[in-house]
Amino acid sequence: FSVNEVMFGELTEVADTVSPTDPDNLEFVDSALSGLSNGTQLLTSPYQVIMGRELGVETKQYKTMAKNFGVAWEIGKKKIDVFMQKFAEGSLNDNQKASYLARAINRQQQDEIVSEREMQELCFAGLFAAVDTTSSVLSWNLLHIAMNPDIQEKVYEELSSLALPSAGGNKKLNPEMFEKSQMPYFNAVLRETQRMTPSSIFALKKTLLDDMEICGMNIPKGSVLMLDSHSVGMDPDKVHDPDTYNPNRWLPDAVERRKGSSTAVLDHPYARDQFGQGARRCPGSRVAMTEVSVMLSQLILDWKITTVPAIDSWKDVNYEQQTMLVPEFPTLRFEPRA
Repeated sequence: FSVNEVMFGELTEVADTVSPTDPDNLEFVDSALSGLSNGTQLLTSPYQVIMGRELGVETKQYKTMAKNFGVAWEIGKKKIDVFMQKFAEGSLNDNQKASYLARAINRQQQDEIVSEREMQELCFAGLFAAVDTTSSVLSWNLLHIAMNPDIQEKVYEELSSLALPSAGGNKKLNPEMFEKSQMPYFNAVLRETQRMTPSSIFALKKTLLDDMEICGMNIPKGSVLMLDSHSVGMDPDKVHDPDTYNPNRWLPDAVERRKGSSTAVLDHPYARDQFGQGARRCPGSRVAMTEVSVMLSQLILDWKITTVPAIDSWKDVNYEQQTMLVPEFPTLRFEPRA
C-alpha cells in the first residue's frame, strides 16, 4: 500500500505482519479489495449484467460491493479530513508537506478549478484504485524476471552500471537513472510483461454514436467497438514467437524497424500500457509505474531471484481474476547479491 506514502506522506504498514497497524488501514484495504473484486465480477458476469443493468435488480453481490465501497469511502474521507485539518493548522511534518495530497490542497485553493469535494473524491479514487492494481503489475514482472535468469542478469548489469555504491557492497538507486533513455532494457522488460501477461485484459468497448470510417472500413452507428490490445500482442502474424518472453522486441532499433509496417500497431500508445491515453488516462499512472520501477529495480539490485522448482513457461503459472489478473506465486528463492 505504498500509494499511501505518496498520498499522505506516511506508511500504513499493512503488508508487515509484525509491525502494529492502524485497524482503519487494514479495513480500508480489505474493503477496497472486496469492493473492486466484486465490481469486476459484476462487469463480467452475464447474469449480473442482465439483473442489474437490464432489470434494475440489486443482487447480493452488488450489495456486497456497494457496502465495501461505502466502508472504504468513510475511512478514506476521514483520513483526508484529518490531513486537511493538519494542513490548515500548519502541523504537517516534512514528508506530509511533500505528499500528493498537500500539493493537491494547494492547487485546489489557488486555482479553484475543482471544488474541495471533487479534490477529496479524486484523492480517494487514487487510494482506492491503487490497493492491488500496482501489486499485480509488479507480481507479473517479478515472476518473469525469476523465470528468465539470463534476462534478469542483463537487467542487473544495466541497473548496476547506473546505481550508486552504498555500504555493505549493495547498490542504491538514484533519480536520474529512471529517465527512460537511461534504462532501455529495463523498460523493455516492463513492456514485454505488459504484452504477454497484462494485469488486466479487459477490452475497452464503446458504442458508436455516429457512422465512422476506420482504416477504410465503414462502421455503422450503434456498433460496439472493442479495444483488445492483448490479442494483438499475442498474434503470431504481428509478433514472432509470441509465447517466448523477449524484451528485445521493444528496444529502440526494433521499434524503428517496425515503422511503416503492419506490425507498427504494437507500438501504438494504447497498446503500450494498461493505463489508457488522452484525457481519460489513469491519473495515477506515473505514480504506479514509478512504484513498480523503483521496487523491481531495487529487488533485482539486491537479490538474485529464482523460482523453486524452476518454471519454464508463464503458461505453467495459475492465475485468477480479482480486481486484476493475479498470478498464484510459486516459491521464490532470494539470494543476496552482495
